[in-house]
Amino acid sequence: MASPGNNAPTFNQQKRNTFIADLQYSEQTAYNQKAMELNKELCREGMVLLKNRNNALPFGGDISKVSIFGKASVDLQYGGGGSGSGSVASGITQVDLQKSLKDAGYEINPKLTSFYKDDTKSEVQRTNGNSNWKGISEATVGETSLVKYTDDVLESIDEYNDAAIMVLARGGTEGADCKTYDARDHDQKHDSNNRCTPESKELSERHYLELSKNEEDLLEMIKTKGFKKIVVLINSGNAFECAKLDADDKVDAILWMGVPGANGAAAVGEILNGTVNPSGKTVDTWERDFTLNPTFQNFADNSQTFTDENGDLYRDSNGEPIPNHTMINADGTPTSTCTEARWVDEEHYVPNRGLNGCYCAAYNNYEEGIYVDYRYHETRYADILAAEGQAKADEWYDGEEGVIYPFGYGLSYTTFSQEIVNFDPAENTVLTGKKKIISMDVKVKNTGDVAGKEVVQLYWKAPYYDGEIEKADHVLCAFGKTEMLEPGDEETLTLSFNLQDFADYDYTDANNNGFKGYELDEGEYEVCLMKNAHEKIDSKKLTVK
Repeated sequence: MASPGNNAPTFNQQKRNTFIADLQYSEQTAYNQKAMELNKELCREGMVLLKNRNNALPFGGDISKVSIFGKASVDLQYGGGGSGSGSVASGITQVDLQKSLKDAGYEINPKLTSFYKDDTKSEVQRTNGNSNWKGISEATVGETSLVKYTDDVLESIDEYNDAAIMVLARGGTEGADCKTYDARDHDQKHDSNNRCTPESKELSERHYLELSKNEEDLLEMIKTKGFKKIVVLINSGNAFECAKLDADDKVDAILWMGVPGANGAAAVGEILNGTVNPSGKTVDTWERDFTLNPTFQNFADNSQTFTDENGDLYRDSNGEPIPNHTMINADGTPTSTCTEARWVDEEHYVPNRGLNGCYCAAYNNYEEGIYVDYRYHETRYADILAAEGQAKADEWYDGEEGVIYPFGYGLSYTTFSQEIVNFDPAENTVLTGKKKIISMDVKVKNTGDVAGKEVVQLYWKAPYYDGEIEKADHVLCAFGKTEMLEPGDEETLTLSFNLQDFADYDYTDANNNGFKGYELDEGEYEVCLMKNAHEKIDSKKLTVK
């Protein structure tokens, strides 16, 4: 790295939100050290505690010997796949899960770790990638089947049975979405040593973001071993289908660690022993059953819908299912082989056939409009609430089609109260074109027994008129996090947002006022202080003429 000149501007003179290398780190070693410290801090702040039954975490003094389960326990998903995924550079120290827990003061089952590291004993690992840019995912879970656990490995668990930590890892890559169908533990095509279990050769109806067969079996085995605590770590950049885990009374805690980069896994041990109090929040809605989300029928390679008019699966010459409406022959039938662009006659000409003369398998029709993630779930909840009442709305939201962890959800080892102490403009103000900024002061108090941080979330709620401008029931408009608050301590956060950023886009003049573009409908608006996208704490109202 070149040293800065004498007239180089300082960081504070640079434009906000633009990354500029910190000029005091002209020496590579110091720069790497700063990067590693920053990455660990991001993970300490961002990991999300999803479940904590009976305050199982942080571990107490009765937890010292730990068994870490799962093939991924020795091969974490540190980032994504593809050309933009990054790698561990020279001078960067990688932290694995074993080091994280050892540094946190725990003894780790060495025999279990050695077993997972030995591919000849514990089977192949997960795969990630796409099928030569055809857009079909080749990702496999790669979890070890129970038949591979030898007696000496199982007996070692008896000595390290204070707590079990089970790792669920999922990857992601460019050129293919996560598999929505037939997500197996292993793929025979990748198993040159033929170590697959018989079950892994069978077609699976499971998708990639739920428990695989081998993972489900492993969890059932863990539950029989008399552990004081069982913790599941979700090592994935995607949301994961957690309904079974959340409902299982034997699973004491679930921690979403995300993909931690080279050394961010250090935060896991710190969270488990209570050195760090988790304060991260979900950035997606976590549904109970991913397959029941409307978008599931129009996602990825469409392999979840590859049936013909008789309801039978399209298959290639080898009997493998073929994704529907992805790669097609000239006559419109699906194919698993990219062919040159051709057509039967001019009537069947298909322009822009895409990569290698065929439809890309990752091609989707975008049909949901604004109603994705919490903008779908919370709007549908509001519609049911208005039409059928609280009981019916809650029944849907808490049911199979509903939500397990809302957008903006995350647990802590302590509790907080939040209170609106100031609002600008005053409540019930009639807004005019002169008002550009909305601001709210929120007082946060730590009402629990340990130090922690809390996130404050504001949502903008606009009036909806049937048949006019499409709007979500409410939209996140501002958020912030407190500093570390000791028990009993308070902090007031000031959150503000530009009013124009939350105007609605009326591209058809749906409200018949002679205007096409961004606008605020007349009526009553709310700025809602919320615990997450579903739970409201308080709100202030405004009016637009």
